[in-house]
Amino acid sequence: SSDLLAILDSPDQPHTLRVITQLWDSTEAYRALYYNLEDERRGAVRAHDRILKALRARDAKRLVAELAAHRERALVVLREVLTPAE
Repeated sequence: SSDLLAILDSPDQPHTLRVITQLWDSTEAYRALYYNLEDERRGAVRAHDRILKALRARDAKRLVAELAAHRERALVVLREVLTPAE
């Protein structure tokens, strides 16, 4: 996670990284559930590649869209995993 969080580090906003780190740490159990699914691991790698490409291209609009899509996918999958079958 240190590589991921490094892109969010800003010397003029030290508290922001601390809050993001706390949130990241508090979701560890959910990430473990998500990344235990092989298809989702592969999909996450592709999503991370798209996020990095947008970041390197300095394309803020695309970066925000890729981050939102990645988070939304994780939420959809976790809802399915955590919702008891009826």
